[in-house]
Amino acid sequence: MLGGILLVCAFFLFGAWTGKGIAPQETLLQNWWKGIVVTLSLLIVSGSLLYFLIPFTKEVCFILALLLIPITWWIASKKSPHHFFSWLHKKKEQTTEKLSHPVWIALCFFIFCVIMAFMILSQSTTFEAIRSPWQVVSPSFFLALFLAFLLLFALFLRGKSPSLLLTSSSLILFCCVAVALFVYPLGYGFDSFIHQATEEHIALFGSISPKPFYYTGQYVTILFIHQVFFLPLTLVDQLLVPLLAALLLPLAWFNVATMMFKKTALATMTLIGLFLLPLTSWIVTTPQGFANLWILLSILFAVPFLLSKDQPNIFLLFLLAFSTLLIHPIAGLPLLLFVILLCLHSWQGHSRFPFFSRTLFWMSSLIACIILPLSFALQSFLSGQSLHLDLTQLSFQTFFSSLPFGLFLEQHFHPLLDATYLFGSNLFLLILVIAVFTWLFQHKTLPSRMNVLPLMALALLVNIAFLSTVVNFSFLIDYERLNYADRLLPLIVFFLVPFFLLGMGYFLERLQKSPFPLQATVLVLLAAIVTSNIYLTYPRDDAYITGHGINVSQSDVDVIYLIDEIAKQPYVVLANQSVSAAAIRNLGFDHYFGDQYFYPIPTGETFYHYFLNMNNAPTKETALEALGFINALCTEAVNCDQEQAQSIFYVVDRYWWESARIIETAKGTADAWLSVGDGEVYLFRFDAADAGGQVLK
Repeated sequence: MLGGILLVCAFFLFGAWTGKGIAPQETLLQNWWKGIVVTLSLLIVSGSLLYFLIPFTKEVCFILALLLIPITWWIASKKSPHHFFSWLHKKKEQTTEKLSHPVWIALCFFIFCVIMAFMILSQSTTFEAIRSPWQVVSPSFFLALFLAFLLLFALFLRGKSPSLLLTSSSLILFCCVAVALFVYPLGYGFDSFIHQATEEHIALFGSISPKPFYYTGQYVTILFIHQVFFLPLTLVDQLLVPLLAALLLPLAWFNVATMMFKKTALATMTLIGLFLLPLTSWIVTTPQGFANLWILLSILFAVPFLLSKDQPNIFLLFLLAFSTLLIHPIAGLPLLLFVILLCLHSWQGHSRFPFFSRTLFWMSSLIACIILPLSFALQSFLSGQSLHLDLTQLSFQTFFSSLPFGLFLEQHFHPLLDATYLFGSNLFLLILVIAVFTWLFQHKTLPSRMNVLPLMALALLVNIAFLSTVVNFSFLIDYERLNYADRLLPLIVFFLVPFFLLGMGYFLERLQKSPFPLQATVLVLLAAIVTSNIYLTYPRDDAYITGHGINVSQSDVDVIYLIDEIAKQPYVVLANQSVSAAAIRNLGFDHYFGDQYFYPIPTGETFYHYFLNMNNAPTKETALEALGFINALCTEAVNCDQEQAQSIFYVVDRYWWESARIIETAKGTADAWLSVGDGEVYLFRFDAADAGGQVLK
């Protein structure tokens, strides 16, 4: 509790202090988020540097905390302390605008709806394996959200009391991105388990081998908060991205909108657009999600430099770019190219060699178009992975067919569900159309620097086309090979956000002057679209899609501990991703046979294909072949000190495709078997020496 209070105080003080130094002409409501972003970016860059040089221990975290004070003081020194505190006093003395009774009633109903939504989520916790959180969350959750959004958007249209509306926006945004926190107490997804286990390993030993160049931005942030403020590491990890997104995005959005429109009321109305963005990145803490949050905040941070004729603050922009790169390169590399292009564009107007500066600008633009395929090729060369570039796949037809411009019009004769998919699935296209038309109509009146944003969006589209066609990720299993290209779609949206925000502002300004019936109709439609977006943010299992995003269940956790208890000798396990994630999270990284973990991850490796072969035909021969493969890896590895595994366990979850056939067949070939969790998981044991066939006790 005390650590949480200290963390809140540190956030407020460092945010206000640093933010006032960065943007002294702005109010606390406008610049606090900038102070937080810059302070955390300093933490990420300096912490990562220390992590690469020395063990990242508790003592190092405290030294880093002490170092942040003079660094942020130097940034804040642009504003004298006397002026800073007098500014705070002035803000305190400002009178709060009186709200009318209808507004208070609307706010009370809004708070009631949000509380109801949180209560529904708190009653939806499950330890079972499910395909979608909506299987356990009551449909009344969406009714509460819809009513809350409708009331909030009506208050936005009024445009008064921005501080109150920003608080309300953060509250409901957190409700939207925190569904997984409530529904999955054991954890959500797969990557988050791996990263939590890595963070705990670093917390215990100060490092992990080999040291990754990327992801360190997330690791040092979580470890710093955990060590300095004495908060549980798992709690910090689970809350980091959802909470930062809910706190910072409304403030950043409002700040940029205020700068664009010079009208507080109109800036408040544009907050509606924030809830139309793809929110999937921020429902769980992963390096990709954290980096996606940072790239959007960095783009919003850069808007003042894009709109002005002043030289951009190169130090701060590169600080944000490098911190994003240290979190995840898929977001960091495009952001770094964006900052470079912005600096080169600004340099053109002051360069003594304009031809050279223009050439450099367009060369950098070309590099931006292929930066991610190049980075994957470099990584595969350095790591020895089998990444292939097949230029024969590149043609105009395949190029354009790989771009995400399709209009979703599918119907399954479920009116509510059809409307949900119609609204939510076309949001990317809607944002793209609004941004493009805004650029077409406004680019002549806007500073030419703003053109760097659509240029980067176009470069990312080219990257998607290359990653979808030319780059062959043969080291990944089939359904994961388009994963990297799909990760770029939100980044395109983020680079177009300033134009989307402008377009929303023009539209809402006209709406504010329209007749009440039209206002009410549009607000109901917007609330429905946003609610649809929330539904589609999470895994689904409905008439449109069969969900495959099955979570780690309590039975998965129980079975890994049971295997460890009954094995009594070195062993390996064939299991799906969820069980493997539970193993890494709970058993750690101490069980390697050469370069292969004793559970089948990564999924692109040979050991996982043995698991898939067992699903096709669960025979003892296949199991022992997998066992021999693992033992051979250890024999060939110079640094493998594991004893030869004598047993291999095969885990089958009841939800797996054709699990009934697999289970009955495996019972006849295994040396021993048992069921866990009332038949939710079946465990089969195959020994190198015949154990005589029995049911495990």
